[in-house]
Amino acid sequence: MKNSFKKNLPFFEGWYFKHYNGQDTVTFIVGRNIGVNGSGSAFIQVLTNDNSYNFNYPLDTFRFFKKKLIIKVGTSYFTDKGIYVDINTGKFQLKGKLLYSNLTPIKYPLMGPFNLIPKMECRHEIISMDHNVFGNLKINSETISFDNGSGYIESDMGHSFPKNYTWLQCNSFNNIKASIMLAVADVPVLKTSFKGSLCVINYNNQEYRFATYLGAKVDFCNNYCIILKQRKYKLVVKFNASAGQKLLAPKQGNMSKIIYEWTNTKANFWFYNGDNLVFYGNTDNCSYEIVK
Repeated sequence: MKNSFKKNLPFFEGWYFKHYNGQDTVTFIVGRNIGVNGSGSAFIQVLTNDNSYNFNYPLDTFRFFKKKLIIKVGTSYFTDKGIYVDINTGKFQLKGKLLYSNLTPIKYPLMGPFNLIPKMECRHEIISMDHNVFGNLKINSETISFDNGSGYIESDMGHSFPKNYTWLQCNSFNNIKASIMLAVADVPVLKTSFKGSLCVINYNNQEYRFATYLGAKVDFCNNYCIILKQRKYKLVVKFNASAGQKLLAPKQGNMSKIIYEWTNTKANFWFYNGDNLVFYGNTDNCSYEIVK
């Protein structure tokens, strides 16, 4: 495994592993952050239906093998084949193993030509839109089974999260089989900025993508509704915003920005091709973050 570090500082990289069993959601956000002065740490954040937890580790306990996506933080491992988690602070214990199968990668890198823009504050990628999950996690005295569950994996790297953004993700709908990720953010480039959007939809064995570099426009965006348009396609999302659980996010390489994520909110999605409704989906398990 590799642990060399030759990135420009400040810097962070993190991975988001979400698991859902039809009732419980447990998400792990793992990675490392390094500030301008070269000091930093590895971390594991845990997000459940009702709580969030943050655990810091010495930077030298972090290992990352890119080609096989193996991340080690402390004594826990996170991979695209599954995870093994071992956290014990005395007051909090979390241990278990989950296995993944039938991952759904996207067709080409999410950022597209934006990956060529130097010094972007944050680069986003999707590793799996949806996959099967099997196994158990024990959180303190409670054992949670994820057999026949679903999962989602994405990653970020750069030095800071956007100052303003909205992010939504869902792969557990009540009435259809689909998976959707959507992000709208203010993107600074040099001395200016623009409102960028990224969205991937997997439905009926097809991938649809909205992106600023493909001509997508943010027609409307507030705390309760987002409308994206791109040529003949339109996506309308309405959701119930609430405070969510507290997480830490990067700002100039330091995990000092406080954000909030909710994992089990009601949302409705309408996807149109011209005047034709391709699908309508409703869910009680949409994850979202809103930072203004």
